[in-house]
Amino acid sequence: MLTLPHGLSRAELAAVADLERRVLAVDGGRLKLEWPVLRARSGRRQQDVLAWQDDRLVGFLGTYAFGAGTVELVGMVDPEVRRRGTGTALLASSPSRPRTTTPWPRRPPRAGRARRR
Repeated sequence: MLTLPHGLSRAELAAVADLERRVLAVDGGRLKLEWPVLRARSGRRQQDVLAWQDDRLVGFLGTYAFGAGTVELVGMVDPEVRRRGTGTALLASSPSRPRTTTPWPRRPPRAGRARRR
């Protein structure tokens, strides 16, 4: 189930932190979640999308506005539920969908395989 909160409650922030821990335990690295910004959301606008499975947060998409017309999207999906459409649903419900899209770069061909033209 998707929810579109206006600001994040303490319980929702705790659920995002728990999801971040689960994601990093599998993927490593660092996520750019901008915790001070998440905690300071005013609640006047819908800026985040949460995906829940039962009472567990399994997906998060946050939007961050930087100046006029520039929006950054940051998201994560629980490794246990990936490849089931959660990320797609989060993006489709984003309050800041881009007017134009730039496709992801294609992966280079594997070594030893020639590209077909």
